[in-house]
Amino acid sequence: MAGEALASAARRALLFLAPGMALAQPLPAGLQAIQGGGWRVILTPDAIDPPATLRAMLAEIGRHLATETSGRVTIIAYATGAGLDPSFTRRLSLARGQAIEATLIAGGLAEARIDIRPMGRGITVDVVDILPPGVRR
Repeated sequence: MAGEALASAARRALLFLAPGMALAQPLPAGLQAIQGGGWRVILTPDAIDPPATLRAMLAEIGRHLATETSGRVTIIAYATGAGLDPSFTRRLSLARGQAIEATLIAGGLAEARIDIRPMGRGITVDVVDILPPGVRR
């Protein structure tokens, strides 16, 4: 039951996909809309996988991207870590991107449609951005 309610909430929240469209409701904690289209998953500094509370929503986003869009989806992953080796933060951001990719694939998005860009330390927060086809950074 809770999974069905979350999936229903996810479908309503997906209305912001197109630039300029308003959200039907607030997204759950840990997930934000990106202005211009897309989603931002907020992680703790030591996390690789998305929080369990977001997995059903991310799978629903994958389903939506698979059925309602065509083209390539871009995952841009970041990892903070002042004083850490840049190759470590790059590998951490790659692992995060792959974890989000797996969740989108579980929702039905084809792996061949997903590009992962592990940025390492690029910004000051630990996040993974999901950009639908046609949305650029």
